[in-house]
Amino acid sequence: GDDARFVELYDDVIGSRPAGGTLGGSSGLPFAVVQPLSSLRAAIARRRGEDYRPFYARQGCVQDWVAGPVEGSRAVVELSHLEPGALTPDPAAEIVPLACVVRLWNPTPAPGARRVVTHLRAPGGPVLLDLGAGEPSRFYLDGTLVHQTDGIDRHAPERVLLRLRPEAGWHRLEVHTPIPGEHAWVMARAVGADGTPLPVATAPAGPQAPAYTGRPRRVRGPWPDALPGIDGPIYAPLRAYLAVEDALADGDSDQAELRVRGLDPAEAFPQGHWQRARFERADPSRGRAVSLSREVEALERALQLDPRLDVARLRLLEIQRERGEDAEVEQILEQLPPARLRGIDGQLLRFSVFLAQGNEYQAEQALARAAALAPRSCKVLMAQRSLARERADVRREDEIAEQLAACAGSLSTRARLAEARGRWDEARALWDEVLERTPDDLSAHENLARVQALRGELPRARAHLEASLRYNPFRVGSHLALADLAATEGDRAGARDQLQQALAKVPHSGALWRSAADLGIADDLMRWRIDGRQALAAYRESGAVYEGVGEVLVLDRSVARVYESGGQRQIVHIMAELRSKESLDRYGELPVPEDAELLTLRTLKPDGRVIEPEIVPGKDGVSLRHLELLDVVEYEYVVERGPAGAVPGYVDVSTFRFQSADVPYHRSELLVVHPESVALRFDARNNPPVDRPSTVDVDGQTLQVHHFRADEVPRLGVEPGMRSWLDELPSVHVYSTLDLPRYLDGLAAQIRDTQRRNPELRRLVRRLTRGQATPREKLRALWSWVVENVEDAGDLSMPATVTLAGRTGSRLMLLRAMLREAGLPAELWLARDAHGPRPLPGGHPLVDSYEIALLAVTLPDADEPVMVMTVSKVMPLGYLASGLRRTDGLRVQLEPHEGPSGPVTLPDVDPGQRDLRRWDLDVSLDARGAGAVEGTITLQGMEAVVWRQALRQIDRDRIEEVFQQAELGWLPGAELLELTLEDED
Repeated sequence: GDDARFVELYDDVIGSRPAGGTLGGSSGLPFAVVQPLSSLRAAIARRRGEDYRPFYARQGCVQDWVAGPVEGSRAVVELSHLEPGALTPDPAAEIVPLACVVRLWNPTPAPGARRVVTHLRAPGGPVLLDLGAGEPSRFYLDGTLVHQTDGIDRHAPERVLLRLRPEAGWHRLEVHTPIPGEHAWVMARAVGADGTPLPVATAPAGPQAPAYTGRPRRVRGPWPDALPGIDGPIYAPLRAYLAVEDALADGDSDQAELRVRGLDPAEAFPQGHWQRARFERADPSRGRAVSLSREVEALERALQLDPRLDVARLRLLEIQRERGEDAEVEQILEQLPPARLRGIDGQLLRFSVFLAQGNEYQAEQALARAAALAPRSCKVLMAQRSLARERADVRREDEIAEQLAACAGSLSTRARLAEARGRWDEARALWDEVLERTPDDLSAHENLARVQALRGELPRARAHLEASLRYNPFRVGSHLALADLAATEGDRAGARDQLQQALAKVPHSGALWRSAADLGIADDLMRWRIDGRQALAAYRESGAVYEGVGEVLVLDRSVARVYESGGQRQIVHIMAELRSKESLDRYGELPVPEDAELLTLRTLKPDGRVIEPEIVPGKDGVSLRHLELLDVVEYEYVVERGPAGAVPGYVDVSTFRFQSADVPYHRSELLVVHPESVALRFDARNNPPVDRPSTVDVDGQTLQVHHFRADEVPRLGVEPGMRSWLDELPSVHVYSTLDLPRYLDGLAAQIRDTQRRNPELRRLVRRLTRGQATPREKLRALWSWVVENVEDAGDLSMPATVTLAGRTGSRLMLLRAMLREAGLPAELWLARDAHGPRPLPGGHPLVDSYEIALLAVTLPDADEPVMVMTVSKVMPLGYLASGLRRTDGLRVQLEPHEGPSGPVTLPDVDPGQRDLRRWDLDVSLDARGAGAVEGTITLQGMEAVVWRQALRQIDRDRIEEVFQQAELGWLPGAELLELTLEDED
């Protein structure tokens, strides 16, 4: 409600000038101070419906770019494979200016990267570049890297302000950014030292200046530096407080964590604890659970020091509400002194809590008090609107919606409300305004198209839907809406044509196929369905006997349709005859895969009755009630899978088994249907049924059909020590050739961010390696600390700093981050147990079988890398079990200086770590036949590991008893006189 006062202040301090003037005006304030004020002024102008763009232009916002094509498919990993330089423009690239950023779209299914280029004219003195991006990115000036956020050594700030001194003339600014999803944004401001925007053009409008080759200097706020006279016990905490505030505003969590420590000496400073709580809430490095606990601790200390600190109390109550403790919060609010939480946020909290608890009177009173404090507050208006909606007070809701016009983000809300009221002109105007501000808001395009269609403005509606598809050609909703428009016009042929175009683009979409069926376009997948009742009749007529089993799979059938794009749709059809209580329980609650289209679900009784399932709204899965022995449960569904974006062209239909260890299969069947252009491969193991290939013509396209069927397959049976089912059961793995390095790079893109370090991790590494003279000693010190102090309970995607903060998670990835911080090379390798399934010659590499993660640490005193595992506290550093020695591995390249992603071979272990058990005994007998045995048992490798683990678990006073039972069973009746253990650690 204070927009007018801010505008007045802004105009007084900054001054109104034509676009292109000095940002600081006559105020003399630096760019870093004036820029956020100018952005706020622009936001106010935007809410008011005024021209806000000049305020961004005065900041030097760079919005004239040329984009190259989307390159690669490895997301952020792609940046290491891109080089600055000549750019071939992509004429179809969508570059959308939004405030001070530009949004770049990715019209492909692959998580690739784009290069964008512009040119700046430097005046010949210092230049300020304010840079940021929504994804980890790299920024180049004349080919020189000036800033990057894709490194994994630390959490990069969301934006930085750089000071450079390029020579006078035109310079080339280039940005490389990944676009893993639909879109990404980049931001650049370019001004002179006095805040004057630099001229910008997509092509230089004059002579090119000599290339910039210097090193930029990051401009930071002055808070961290002590100044004479203001570093005492009063000013130092305030200076630290402001330093944290500055770092949080820049999104620089590392800097904020460093500056938070400056608050430690001022333990009695309540606002300091509040600021610490704000840091904990914003900190991305420790995980929500740990950060929340630390935040609550800081807030409680702040309130303990100053119970009047309402902002801390308010946040604590919000945390309790997030935990579902509304009743407790209500009780606290009722017991608070009247002077506490009297502000707008406090009253709105009361409103929300009391309303949720059914206390409407107190809720209304709290809302009235909030409105009295700030009747134009957007938060108050939104609360009033929610109350009007709950009471179905249409007139009141409309009144409030009008008042929301000055609030950010209210346009879409008001447009939807106008639609709901049938005010089409108003809705159209509001959606037009949304698109004027955000031209690539796809939901707004679709909503406006719907409104225009209702008004009969079909050509305009079509134009908006086509605009949506220019940004995202795979948006199924827009494709369907275009077909609906054609049908609305009575153009059934046009609707069919539209859907056929959509299916060519997104052939794996079940929603498109369902709509196509309504228009007479046959779904060729459905032609491969069969009637389950006929399969059941054939089973019963066969007379097959399966004795002693809990169930029989009457039908286990899968039909996979592979499309040109690499997308798939698959019918899964199961029929199970229930013969045990366990099977009745298992099939009584039947989970249906998420996003699956259910085709059939029913119970077939032995007497011929068909029982439909019980559908419980809001419940996962489906309940099949009144199941009885010899009932047959039939379920059939379709699942869809999009193309493998990270590995374009790769198709994996998965592995189909034709036998089970414990359930007999009466009919087991696999069909794979694909175009000739998709070359599929088939890995057959353990004598599966023979393929009966054929071809079929569907709408002029020749499709290849591969058909595998096995009948009356008994269960294999379960035996102790069985090998993997892949080595035991007949199966067929259907896939296309896999680009293994690209696959591994895609894996790297998913886990590389786990290696970002924070100041806490860096301090710990310095402490642990202090005094360790050699790399090998540093490795041992860090490894020992990790295995002794961290519970191994997370996968490779667990961030190292989260593991460190909670002392639980992925030991391996934490250790790698610590080793890299200590300067030790440590590559991530994945190993396959040599005793497990092996790839067939020339077959699929079985990447899923590489389940054992290790670190390959290069030491200067070793010819081969030391293989480090963290799964055990007692396993010696560098030890490898027999199945991991000289076996196949895969390197996952996480950093550019490492070896490339691809196959590797693990080394052997040192001779001193080979598995060994040796007995050196002296046996003596006297004349009476009494004897004594004295000697040494030497254990090495896994033999030693087993005993070390046992020694950690048993009481010291029971060691001799356990030893005699475990090792001296061959000496019945012997008495152990003395036992000495050496090298227990």
